Amino acid sequence: MINMVVLTALMQSKGYTFAKLERAADVGNGVIKDWANRNPSLPNLIKVADLLGCSLDDLISRDRRTIR
Repeated sequence: MINMVVLTALMQSKGYTFAKLERAADVGNGVIKDWANRNPSLPNLIKVADLLGCSLDDLISRDRRTIR
């Protein structure tokens, strides 16, 4: 599941609203905002991570140090 707090903070730091990010990522209206309720597709998640300049781990808030 996507950490929407992290996603929103990253969006704000880059000057994106949900609508602007959805247009830039070439996804449908409401797709990214709906990630609060459902898991995104991997291609869409990669597009958003690239636009925000972050990793997929950042978006899902996975701590790589805890993975064994």
